[in-house]
Amino acid sequence: MNKVALIAPANVNQMPYLKNYEKILNKYEIDYDVINWDRTHTEKKSKNVYLDSKNSYRRNFLDYLKYSRFIKKRLKSHNYKFLIIFSPHLVFFLQFFLLINSYNYIIDIRDYHPIIKFLLPKTIKSSKFIAVSSPGYKKYFNHKKIFINHNFNKTIKEFNENINSKTVNKNTFPLTVSLIGSLRDIEINKEFIKHSNNNENLKIVFNGEGGQEQLLKEFVEENKYKNVFFTGRYEKIQEDYLYKQSDLINVMRYNDSINNNYALTNRLYNSVFNLKPLISMGNTYQSKIIKKYGLGLIITDFNDISQKIENYLFNLDKNNFIRNCEIFINIIIQENNVFEQAIVTEIKNLVDINME
Repeated sequence: MNKVALIAPANVNQMPYLKNYEKILNKYEIDYDVINWDRTHTEKKSKNVYLDSKNSYRRNFLDYLKYSRFIKKRLKSHNYKFLIIFSPHLVFFLQFFLLINSYNYIIDIRDYHPIIKFLLPKTIKSSKFIAVSSPGYKKYFNHKKIFINHNFNKTIKEFNENINSKTVNKNTFPLTVSLIGSLRDIEINKEFIKHSNNNENLKIVFNGEGGQEQLLKEFVEENKYKNVFFTGRYEKIQEDYLYKQSDLINVMRYNDSINNNYALTNRLYNSVFNLKPLISMGNTYQSKIIKKYGLGLIITDFNDISQKIENYLFNLDKNNFIRNCEIFINIIIQENNVFEQAIVTEIKNLVDINME
């Protein structure tokens, strides 16, 4: 079987970066399978989709062990020529199997996890290259070939077509600050809400589930905040609408962990594509990117936060902001093109590929 296998640790809708690979593989007419884990029992049954009795995003060591056994069975039953393995957890559980069977593979790392320390040097070295989602993660891998694969799969043409259909901000009250996606940073958002002082000119919205939304909702209800709203789960098709309804996108994190420091969130790319400025706490790698390219408001504390947001939005030079977004989009597309060529170089001698 002349195929590539993408081995993923979660539901497909939780892994937008999968589309980066699928887009490349489809472009070159490379046959592939996705082997993934339906953690929430929301996907169609398939021989390549692992389903257990639990229904939860959060999983433990034993769950991963069981899933790794499923993966090994699928790999044994098919002669895959190349493997793309996502998450350090799966690499950890599969590493002896990979080395014993001399698989050709690459490792894709979206977030840092301490389990990386337990990956064998030979496991890392045997990977054709390492893909990381942020330059900040490069230093954790001793490999001569490390490429950036941004969580973005649009073209500059799509961005330019999008410009005419988007508005930067409406400059009317209430100003809407939205978090779109799973809430993973509850403490900083508590501080944001507290310092907003129930300002009716500021509407704080949390869209999505799978994180700490319920805990924050209880905090809001207990303290009777009236300017905070939770919309719950949404479908991917609704995402553009959620961005359209927003004036500022919340990507605030404290610099209190490796991932909070170095991660480049999906919301960064989605916001820029949708021409929506971001609000970020300073002193993280992401905030430095936002500041460097002029993509949003950087704060150092929450004093007078409502006034800071008003001042930023009502004084925003829309044309300049759009130019900044275009510059940033061009840079990440260039880096993704380098990544694409790295994939093609490694795969072209192992599987059938259309280079026309």
